[in-house]
Amino acid sequence: PDVAVVTNVTPNHLDHHKDMQEYIDAKRNILLYQNENSKAVLGFENDVSKGMESDVKGRVRFFTRLSKIDNGGFIDDEGYLTIEGRRIVHQDEVALRGKHNLENLLAAFCAVNGDVPYEVMTKVAKEFKGVEHRIEPVRTLNGVQWFNDSIASSPTRTIAGLKAFPQKICIIAGGYDKNIPYEPLAKPILDHVKLLVVMGQTGPKIEKVVREHSCFAASDIKILHADSMEQAVQLMYENTSAGDVVSLSPASASFDLYPNFEVRGRHYKELVNKL
Repeated sequence: PDVAVVTNVTPNHLDHHKDMQEYIDAKRNILLYQNENSKAVLGFENDVSKGMESDVKGRVRFFTRLSKIDNGGFIDDEGYLTIEGRRIVHQDEVALRGKHNLENLLAAFCAVNGDVPYEVMTKVAKEFKGVEHRIEPVRTLNGVQWFNDSIASSPTRTIAGLKAFPQKICIIAGGYDKNIPYEPLAKPILDHVKLLVVMGQTGPKIEKVVREHSCFAASDIKILHADSMEQAVQLMYENTSAGDVVSLSPASASFDLYPNFEVRGRHYKELVNKL
């Protein structure tokens, strides 16, 4: 690849890989066949992606929203997404929801810098509202906002989605078991979720780590159980009121009930739109 991007590497797909190291090595492959004329863009805040600098054969650029760096993209003290010293757009003008998408934009800016005019980067940041299944607005019904984040097939993605909202939200979680740890999901759920509906193979695992967390007793979270997406949506409809936000945020793959996350997300949207 002339340009390769590694955003971050966290536990995922461990049902397919023998261990975490094999998964990391699979990600590293994107860098191994570059040359001295190539560019690699790496996540600065993730130890695994940052450590891949030793694999880079050409130019390396980092991106981060938490640090100030010289060789890449960051957010300056006044809130501007900045690339190689050039301000592109203020974070408050970005159309995408969620701080993780500020990082995604910085990565994209680094990847295309030198090939795409700065004005185009600014225009996209201000106008692009995302694609299907990624914190996708579905509808507002009786004052309740419904979102489809079916792409959130790992705890890391679900956590990013939870942090995209300024209030505690209501989520449907659970699905196919990829043998990944769910302990890191417990505290973010307790911090950002008021109603948790669990389903699928991993539903009991997610509920277990939430209930066993030291902050559970002091929380006011409500946990309900569903045997299907139909029941999960119905439970959300019956247990939410005006001002609430509902999101399909599975933290799991879809393969226990669906061929892929797209089919899962579209079924969810179909059910929500029938309410």
